[in-house]
This record gives sequence, structure tokens and C-alpha cells, in this order.
Amino acid sequence: ALQLYKQKLEGIQTHNNTLKEATEAMTELANGVDQCNEGWALKGKRKHIKYSDEAKNFASKMFRQGDSAGRKMDPAEVERLMKENDQIKPYERMNAQQIRSYFGTLCKEQTNKRGRADEKEAEEKEVYWEDLADEDVENIDDLGRQMDDDVHDLIRKDIKDFFELVKE
Repeated sequence: ALQLYKQKLEGIQTHNNTLKEATEAMTELANGVDQCNEGWALKGKRKHIKYSDEAKNFASKMFRQGDSAGRKMDPAEVERLMKENDQIKPYERMNAQQIRSYFGTLCKEQTNKRGRADEKEAEEKEVYWEDLADEDVENIDDLGRQMDDDVHDLIRKDIKDFFELVKE
């Protein structure tokens, strides 16, 4: 089967020189030559590039600007603005994908800060409730139930009035 495939590739090669490498590989496979080095299928190591301080500051500024405006900044637009900025050298610039990733990091940090603030506020409330006597807690609960009952009574009255108007 390999020989027939090789012959077909060789026939195509006469018409097209771009299959030269494939033909050589097939010849080597047919002859039993193993070109693969040990570990050839292992995943390569990723490069971790540290962004320059200028690029990070610029991207952070754009993120905060979009956050305060209530409209997210487009990473492609930030990339274009970064290219126009003379203070950031070309090799320090971030591309749109890197900016998108960095925005995600900033958003995650911002969410974590808000979460810690919410936890602190919840702890303060718990301390407040712990300071109250049991009788005070019961009174607050009773007041809440009374307010719920009053709201329900008002709703029932409004519904009754509405149906009476509809009948007329």
C-alpha cells in the first residue's frame, strides 16, 4: 500500500514540485528510516513574556477609563492607541490578544477586591447582630413580619379596588 501511494505521489510530483518533501518522507518510511527524535510528540514549553511597565500602565489606564465610562474598551482599539503612543517602544507593545488577556486579569483582580470588601462588610454586620440582645433580635423580626403583613394588606386592597372598577 505504501509503495502504491509512493508511486502515486511520484506521478503527481512530476507535475508539481511542491510534493518533494512528502515523497522523500514516504520513501524513508518505506525503507524503514525513522526520522522522529525521542520526545517529538511532547508539548513544547510556553514562553512567558513579562509585559513592560509602560505597556501595562497604558492598558490599565484604558481599562479604568472604560470601566468608569461603563463601556468596555475594545482590545483592538487599545492596541491601535498603544501604537500611536510614542512613549511605548515597538518591542514593548502588546497585541490585541495580550491586551484582552490582561484586561481579564485586571477584571479578576477587581472582582476579588470587591469580594473582599463584601466579606468585610458582612463580617461587620455579623458583629452588629451579635451585639444585640435576643429580645432586640425578636423585636426586629416581629417588625419585619408586621411590615410584610402591611404590604400584603395594601396589595389585597388595591386588587379589590381594581376589580371593583372593572365591574363598573
